Amino acid sequence: MTGLAAAAQLAALISIVVTVGLFAYTQVTTIRAGRSQAREAAVLEVLDALDRITRRRTWPTVARLWHKPELDYALLVPRLLVGLPKRDRAIATWLATQVNLMNAASTQSQVFKVALEASSRIANWHIGEVPTSWFESAVRAHSPRKPRGNFRVLMTSIAAAAGLVATGLTASAVAGVGAGLAQLRVRKAADNG
Repeated sequence: MTGLAAAAQLAALISIVVTVGLFAYTQVTTIRAGRSQAREAAVLEVLDALDRITRRRTWPTVARLWHKPELDYALLVPRLLVGLPKRDRAIATWLATQVNLMNAASTQSQVFKVALEASSRIANWHIGEVPTSWFESAVRAHSPRKPRGNFRVLMTSIAAAAGLVATGLTASAVAGVGAGLAQLRVRKAADNG
């Protein structure tokens, strides 16, 4: 092999290594850009939901009676689960706890405050001011507690069954009294007629 052939092989090998390196770099940057765009799209959907419920607050009260802002946020939870990487899914779980708070709120003003707080937290997470660990600890703090024991579950079940029996007996008694009164009216009408 001549020196020229060896130099050509070395140049080809260097060209192959550089090409593979550039390909790998391009793939990594494309994947990162895709994740970043998915994250941004998820955050923008949350902010769009806040925009919608904020604009609806300007509607007359009668027009807002059938609108449930918590539904907008409940529909965002699955989108966040799909759009966020696995390490950030605690954010979607946290948003689900906020939807529960919205459902438990007694006024639309309280629902709006929860929605505003949720949107602000997620926006601050997107710009790096709130770490994902904050959402993870908030989810742990809101996770359901273990039942206190089988006795409590049994007593709750017995109370529920007793309530159902009492309701059934009350309904039967009311129906029986109603039927008895109807029979008396029919007899009285027959006697008078």
